[in-house]
Amino acid sequence: MNSTWFDIGSSPYFLLVLFGFLPTIGWKVLSAFVAHAVDDQSEFFKLVRAIATALLAGIAAKFLLAPSGALLNAPLAARLSAIVIAVAAYAIGKRSVMAGVIVGEIAIVILTMLFGH
Repeated sequence: MNSTWFDIGSSPYFLLVLFGFLPTIGWKVLSAFVAHAVDDQSEFFKLVRAIATALLAGIAAKFLLAPSGALLNAPLAARLSAIVIAVAAYAIGKRSVMAGVIVGEIAIVILTMLFGH
């Protein structure tokens, strides 16, 4: 059988670009244009930010209370301490969710090594 340029076995990068990159790039460009018109101090934007923060807090609570995967190896003391450290980083970082997440991730890795089984 003759192989074509669209052969799935020989063109995974083509398929990745076709089905992974191209469908999302349009939305990214559109969001860049729309973002200029959005007032980040509006009530709607504050609501969206509050919902996103609440979802992140819910995920963190789930990881704390019902861990799965690699977090099963982290003792409860390490998980609790990492949450406290992450919340402190969030507060110190002028309510920066990114600061809380990054510091929390670093804390859980270090504390699991210290408190490890």
